[in-house]
Amino acid sequence: MECLSIFAGLLFAAFITACCDYKKESQILLLHDEINNAMVTVYRGSFGNTIDIPVRELVVGDIVDIK
Repeated sequence: MECLSIFAGLLFAAFITACCDYKKESQILLLHDEINNAMVTVYRGSFGNTIDIPVRELVVGDIVDIK
């Protein structure tokens, strides 16, 4: 009986830990998506046209307007 109660306690602790880790991971993924969808103003082209684009679309040669 003692072995069964110890085993049940360990399973319960492992389940709680797994649930907490899963919730933290999903929050991190949501935050990562929010950061990647942030908009920035860049100067592109030979005439320096300004456009607003998501951060994930930045390329080499873009001049970012820091406010």
